[in-house]
Amino acid sequence: MKITEVLSRHGIVALIAALLLVPGSASSQSTANLTGTVTDASGAIVPAAAVVCTNQGTGLKHTALTNNEGIFRFPDLPIGVYDLTISHAGFSAANRQGIVLATGHSVDIPVALQIGQMTQSVEVTETSQEIQPTSSEIQTSVEKQSMQNLPLNGRNALQLVLLAPGAVATGGVNWQSANQGVAVNGNRGTDNGYLLDGVNYIDPHYGTAPVLPSPDALQEFTEKTSNFDASEVGSGANVQFTTRSGTNQIHGSLFEYVRNNVFDSKNYFSTSATPFKRNQFGGSLGGPIFKDKTFYFLSYQATRTVGGANPSVAIVPPASYLTGDFSSLSTLIIDPNTGAPFPGNKIPSSRFDQNMVTVLGFFPAANQSNGTYNSLPRSNLNDNQILGRIDHQLTSKDHLVARFFYDSYTFQEQTTALQNPYGNDAFKNRNAMISDTHTFSPNLILTGSFGYTDVGRQRSAAGLPFLPQGLPGVNVPVATLDALAAHQLSVSISGYSSFVSGTPITLTPKTFEYRTHVVWEHGAHLMRFGLDAVRYDEYAWDRSFQEGQWTFNGSRTSSAAYKNSGNAIADVLLGLPFQFAQHGTEAQNMYQTQIQPWIQDDWKALPHLTLNLGVRYAPWLPSVDRVAPQVGFEPGVQSTAAPNAPLGLVFSGDNGLPHAIFSRHMANVAPRVGFAWDIAGQGKTVVRGAYGIFFRPMPLNMQRFSGNTAAFRSLATSVSAPESFEDPYATVPGGSPFPWTPVTPAGLKTYVFNLPVTTSALIPHEGTSYVQEWNLTFERQLQYNMGFSLSYIGNRMIKGMDSTEANPAIYIPGKSTEANVNSRRPYAGLASVQSVRDFQLSNYNGFQVSLNRHTEKGLTLISNYTWSKCLDNDSNTTGSVSVINKFNVNADYARCDFNPEHIANISLVYDIPVITRFHGFADKALNHWQLTTITSLQSGLPFSVSSGVDNSLSGPTTNSGTNDLADRVPGVSTARPAGVSKLAEYFNTAAFTENALGTFGDSGRNSITGPGSWSSDVGLLKNFPITERFNFTFRAEAFNAPNHTNFGGPGTTFTSGSFGKIQTAGAPRVVQLSGRLTF
Repeated sequence: MKITEVLSRHGIVALIAALLLVPGSASSQSTANLTGTVTDASGAIVPAAAVVCTNQGTGLKHTALTNNEGIFRFPDLPIGVYDLTISHAGFSAANRQGIVLATGHSVDIPVALQIGQMTQSVEVTETSQEIQPTSSEIQTSVEKQSMQNLPLNGRNALQLVLLAPGAVATGGVNWQSANQGVAVNGNRGTDNGYLLDGVNYIDPHYGTAPVLPSPDALQEFTEKTSNFDASEVGSGANVQFTTRSGTNQIHGSLFEYVRNNVFDSKNYFSTSATPFKRNQFGGSLGGPIFKDKTFYFLSYQATRTVGGANPSVAIVPPASYLTGDFSSLSTLIIDPNTGAPFPGNKIPSSRFDQNMVTVLGFFPAANQSNGTYNSLPRSNLNDNQILGRIDHQLTSKDHLVARFFYDSYTFQEQTTALQNPYGNDAFKNRNAMISDTHTFSPNLILTGSFGYTDVGRQRSAAGLPFLPQGLPGVNVPVATLDALAAHQLSVSISGYSSFVSGTPITLTPKTFEYRTHVVWEHGAHLMRFGLDAVRYDEYAWDRSFQEGQWTFNGSRTSSAAYKNSGNAIADVLLGLPFQFAQHGTEAQNMYQTQIQPWIQDDWKALPHLTLNLGVRYAPWLPSVDRVAPQVGFEPGVQSTAAPNAPLGLVFSGDNGLPHAIFSRHMANVAPRVGFAWDIAGQGKTVVRGAYGIFFRPMPLNMQRFSGNTAAFRSLATSVSAPESFEDPYATVPGGSPFPWTPVTPAGLKTYVFNLPVTTSALIPHEGTSYVQEWNLTFERQLQYNMGFSLSYIGNRMIKGMDSTEANPAIYIPGKSTEANVNSRRPYAGLASVQSVRDFQLSNYNGFQVSLNRHTEKGLTLISNYTWSKCLDNDSNTTGSVSVINKFNVNADYARCDFNPEHIANISLVYDIPVITRFHGFADKALNHWQLTTITSLQSGLPFSVSSGVDNSLSGPTTNSGTNDLADRVPGVSTARPAGVSKLAEYFNTAAFTENALGTFGDSGRNSITGPGSWSSDVGLLKNFPITERFNFTFRAEAFNAPNHTNFGGPGTTFTSGSFGKIQTAGAPRVVQLSGRLTF
């Protein structure tokens, strides 16, 4: 019998039953372990010593006895500050006070008892332990005071993830954080796990973190970045945010943070500061309901924002182009009627498409010397969030936690003068959890938790100033339409800003979760057995581009006979698009279940050596649509569910295909092994290392791509090189399919497909993506409680899932045109097939140096430097096709899009020393200052130089166009010419030319590195003690305090007027003021 059958039929069932049927429930897993060895003054072990562990905040006590090796353990303690009392007959009692436990830490406290009476005691105040001598994991922690005091723009705690070594923002981390990514150690931003009080807090549609609670509601942040144990999922970082709880003493805060553009500097490309106002206000309150037993905590934060954070930059054509005069352009403009250049490179006005003249008339005139149009975007945001938590000591053996978090915000933003891709966004996020920790005995504890997350989103479009259906002679029937989808269209112009109205969508992804695990201490073994069960549900209603998508890229005014010919604006003037597509409505109702048991043994094999041994069973069960069949692609196979479908287009149930199309993968076993060697046995010098396999989850937005097909969404046949802007369906058999009604599964039997079919599809029988990770770390505790570490981190990703074109047109010399692209595709009856398959691969190698110090004597420090190299053949995670060579995906193997070679971070919280001779007013005015800062530096990201035309003639992929690279000019360096400003020409543009006909370009993916960046955010805080318990803090914060200009990347499209030019810059210095009352 196969091992997979044993696991699936017997082992899994038995383990699930055992874990589910054990009485008691669960812990939030925001826990730590406290261990120690008790000896006498000579070093001899002391068994049967009584140990009492007391939480300073809540007064809750835990008891244990040392075993025959003199070892005591308190596993799964809630994070916080603890006191220890150790006693034994014939010895004086020993007290250890102020032991700080952070999430995931294992703190080891050696205790030497002195001979004396038990009524006598010896007290020692502990300092925080920088070195973890028993774990092979690499992690970074930030405690409550640092979270509240570090300068965080918009008070977004997700920015703290970037403080860890190897972490980089992949989409920008703004205050709302919706759909933003953070990549860690070469892993994708969708590979991270985000936990809030130990339960999943992820938007399963995008695989990223939703809006987090305010820093006032958070107790701690911990980020594990490499080789975490078998209890954790994912291959990227494991990020844990823990909310605050009540204590025996009432505590709370009131605050308001204010930003106003009157304090801000102007952007490099602006003449004045961008109008912007933001107010964030709220408070928190926590305390006891019943002393030492029941505690509450509440928090509220509101945010009101008006104005744009940065100016928008539109790349507009020169005024001469709009009149048809391209004489200043070295690129030739070819007359598509004659195949020869227009005389003088000027298009006569008699050839203009008057509707396109109307569209081009909405381009504003350039108002910057570099030819761009800078404007102040509209941006309005209203956000309200509340959090409530109850901690209750149910019995002496059960600790109960219940917590609810709700966030509601509406967001409206215009990113350029021409487009509003998001319109109005309305988010409603809910996350709730309940847990209980049951202690059977000091060495046997059962934990678990129930969690629920709902990340609802509704996005509408904002109308453009024109509607194609309102222009004379336009024959494009509107697809099924509702109020949210009004004016759903796009006019994309290669090399210039586009007219885009937005992509309205309704998403309701929900997560239901049950976690449980048992901790069993047995001799030198600390063993944990667990089960994670997660159910994802998502309803998605997509109404994108129901009034059409027109793409112009210069191909219609270019010719193979003339190198470097064509311009997108010229194509627009003639009304000749490169491609047209139109969408209907797509509704999907999907669910997915993941059940993963695991076992972990932390074995103290030798007094100074701990082995971390674990294994996780991670079967992958793909998502399933409750309503419609899903669509797959199997070349040469005739569908039986839809007999009229072209060969290769298959559906759920065809030839034994599962409903999900993707097969289940039941053999996913993920071992994790590691060691921690405490060289001298003093917890001061540790060498740790680990290796593990981590299976990667696939975001739901990738799995739902199969809905983009005729019959279910009726994405109209993509029209290559339509005859005109006005009638893109003129050459399509049967004309426009709209208006249109979705086909039922039963109707597939008789459905007649409009050929050739443009579709998105899943590839059956693909594998499960996984990552192999390894690390080796040296750590040393230095003076002043500083922790130094030097690490080598490596990983390798295999079978990553993303989209690629499965039906590219084959180039036939002398016989290939854009008009005959579909006839040259290898699979007849099919046009573009955007397929999801397991072709991605990557590898990462990095060296990291860290110097950290947790809060002690007024100084907290987190600093690190990373030098790394990340290589892959595709960095995309969104499902759009970014592959360049559609026939050979590995030809794109190069530097990862998102990973800079060098990253450095320094964060500091420093209590400026008090001058003791000051008293009274002088003390309040001149003492109690605090300085905080976050400084980040990174080298530039790589980028590719694109051709801007489809010279490969491989055909566009739906929604993705073409990705041809430019060719390199032999013998010409890419280095910027001497005496030329980097803004005018960041690299030598003369080193590139259009790719040769029938090729994908030879300049190479990510062959040039963009500008690096650095920024320093600084806060100055003044505390005004009111009474012993009340304190008022005034703070002034400056983000990008030096007002250093971080330039954006240059134009990368060869045919664009902005090619090689830098026309954007990051945020200038902005100032935030606040007042805060704490008690």
